Amino acid sequence: MFNRNLILAIILIILFLLSHDNILALAQMSISDSTAQASDSTAQVANTNKIDPASLTKIKDIKSLWDITRFGGIFRWFIIGIFILGMITVLYKVSELLFDTQHSHELEKLNLRKVTLIDVMRVIKNNKTSMLSHLFKYMLDLYQTRRSAEGFSDEIIDFVQIRQDRFQAFQSKMTFFSDTAGALGLLGTVWGMFLTFFGGDLEKHKILSGMGVALITTLMGLVVSIFLNLFTTQTHSYFRKRIDKVTDLGNQFRLRLHQLEQTLDNSVPDDGEDLDSPEEHQPYEISEAVIAAVDQQLKSPEPIFNLNANAKLTSKLEYNDFKLIPISGDNQMVEVNTRLEKPLVVQISNNNGSGIANKPLIFEVIKGNGKLSNGRKQEEVLTDASGLAQTHLILGSIAGENQVRVKLKDSHNSFIHFGAWGKSTEPDQMVYISGNHQNSPYGKELKDPFVVKVIDKFDNPVTEWPVTFKVVKGKGYFPEKKSIFLTKTDDNGIAEAYYTLGDKPGFNSVRATAKGVRRSKIEFEALGQG
Repeated sequence: MFNRNLILAIILIILFLLSHDNILALAQMSISDSTAQASDSTAQVANTNKIDPASLTKIKDIKSLWDITRFGGIFRWFIIGIFILGMITVLYKVSELLFDTQHSHELEKLNLRKVTLIDVMRVIKNNKTSMLSHLFKYMLDLYQTRRSAEGFSDEIIDFVQIRQDRFQAFQSKMTFFSDTAGALGLLGTVWGMFLTFFGGDLEKHKILSGMGVALITTLMGLVVSIFLNLFTTQTHSYFRKRIDKVTDLGNQFRLRLHQLEQTLDNSVPDDGEDLDSPEEHQPYEISEAVIAAVDQQLKSPEPIFNLNANAKLTSKLEYNDFKLIPISGDNQMVEVNTRLEKPLVVQISNNNGSGIANKPLIFEVIKGNGKLSNGRKQEEVLTDASGLAQTHLILGSIAGENQVRVKLKDSHNSFIHFGAWGKSTEPDQMVYISGNHQNSPYGKELKDPFVVKVIDKFDNPVTEWPVTFKVVKGKGYFPEKKSIFLTKTDDNGIAEAYYTLGDKPGFNSVRATAKGVRRSKIEFEALGQG
């Protein structure tokens, strides 16, 4: 973070001050000793016990706070050095944030509700890098790759998290400096107490000198620690305001990308393209070949079976001298991917009602994705001595109607049907359908509702399941001006809620949840425009 030469210069200055302070201390000690010897006879004659504290502490005249710091001895330079390093760190970070604000000024002035991608790229190119330009450039690169703005909310969150992690490194440095200043103050206190009591004799000059080191180093350490914490807090506050501004503009640009996604004018220029060229980008035009392919009608498929016009489609059908009769297993309902509780049973009998043995019957799944007892969609079964034939149906993973057709082998005009219904399993998750990233004048109802769908583990819709929509940001509301809207899914597993924006411009956020469903939190965002 710092220049290596700058750090070296600071260390040399501290070493010089330490050596200079020690030289002065030795000189003052020698002067004090000679003065004491010269005045020893005078002191004995006067027979006085008075001691001048100023002579003992070698401070003749205290005129400023800087003079007081001299009581701290050698430890004051270490504490002052920590303070200098901390202030350099703070000033570097503050200047970085100020330059970032200045470099992103042109981007912040853009009307993000109407701006084109060309304009954004031009501003990014013509200005120095900043957090905002980094974010916009990153979003444009993703948009150029995906051709969709879906998932950009998570990308913005990740970008902000990276910036916060980098700022956390600055806070860690400042915490280290603050703690070190306090620790040096404590170390000076211990050293001062050691000087006071070392040797076992409590001479007055030793007490004054030792306590001076102890008290002043503690004071300096606390003061430096307080100031460094104060500057760190103020810098963090400015950083939070800055990152909130970047996040807000990033979300506005994300909504603009969603709008452009619905139009044809959504091209992003390449890096080598001249952004200042007046030539307009031509919108994409659908070719005549594509239109012709879309308009082409599919031919009707040939029928699988040649049904006679007079074929009987009743529950009891005749074929020559035989009768095909359904016995049991029709109209059952179970969960998908489950075998029906009862088998599908049919009987072949003659005109007298007696069963006919050893007649081949074909069971075939004609609707749904279920399978028969043999694991296939078609199974041939011979009738027993009573003329009965049966099989089991195992439903597939798709909910809804299933049908099995039974007919005599090699017959095309005599058959019966069995019906079964597969219902969804327990809900597994709730998925987003539509309604996100809308914008409208504030105080107005959004054009489209927020729509979600509850599905099971096979992606089948779950009906009649409770869903809750809740306002988490903004002053908007649901019908009857409620901030919480409760509803249930319909036959298609769909739940929806109409939302009215709050009475102030800004972002609104709504969260949809489904009770008892593991993955069921979906966030909707809308922008109220002024």
